[in-house]
Amino acid sequence: MNQFKGRAWVSNQVAEEFFRNRNGVILSSTSAFNDAELNLAELRRTLEEPLRKMKSIRIIPDALGKKLEENIVKAINEAESKITQIKTGFPDYIKQDPILENICALFDSSVGKSFDNEALSDVLKEAKRRKDNKIPPGFKDSGKEGDKPYGDYILWRQILNHIRDEQKPLIFVTSEEKEDWWEKRSGKTVGPLFELLKEFHQVTGQPFLLYRTSRFLEYAS
Repeated sequence: MNQFKGRAWVSNQVAEEFFRNRNGVILSSTSAFNDAELNLAELRRTLEEPLRKMKSIRIIPDALGKKLEENIVKAINEAESKITQIKTGFPDYIKQDPILENICALFDSSVGKSFDNEALSDVLKEAKRRKDNKIPPGFKDSGKEGDKPYGDYILWRQILNHIRDEQKPLIFVTSEEKEDWWEKRSGKTVGPLFELLKEFHQVTGQPFLLYRTSRFLEYAS
């Protein structure tokens, strides 16, 4: 990502959501480790009865059942040990976060403007209209509270305004996967929604590419 310093830009909405959610995401790693440990314990308990029944089948050699049990127990024990090792060495990003420092340096002076109160009021009205009429992006966030269902459209509007003013093409990188951003056919994602491509061109007159984060980093490398 540092290769794009000077070309990288982040909308104000994204920056706000990043800092609003950052601590919660960091702290969720603790519960993720706990969930992994509980899942392995549940897996161990779940397999006990099938293994016992397997070993009780007379026409199946005892050695086969014992070998199967040994392999499963060994695999679970190794997974538990590995998870404990990762958990012990996992960084405490609340205390020290080199990723945050890098992000702030990368996007220094490259964060978009927020809407003033009057403009935001108009944007929220348009966001509600679009959500009610299932106009992308953002209508898949209707279950969220307050103004959160409109976050995607606020982001989209800020991007459109920025590119319209800057008159530069855009590569938009996101981890978003919902159907109000992507066209999906036969279970496959084939590209950004036509409505987004059309609106982007109409408002900005510029080319527009949409990539998921992992795919963008793969191509960028």
